[in-house]
Amino acid sequence: RTQLLVLLSFISACFEMCGRTACTLAPDDIVRACTYKDQKGNRKHPLWKDSPGGQKYWPSCNIPPTSH
Repeated sequence: RTQLLVLLSFISACFEMCGRTACTLAPDDIVRACTYKDQKGNRKHPLWKDSPGGQKYWPSCNIPPTSH
């Protein structure tokens, strides 16, 4: 139930409007929202990686589609 609430929180924080995107979550919050359990029940946390093109992620309420 907690993971579902975190995921819903993530979805509501990341929404699309007129081609622009908004994602106001910090990288740590995104990683936490994407945590899952493997087949053995062990909790797994994905590793955060910035774009290979050298762009850094920053939380923003107004991201143009040309920025990625």
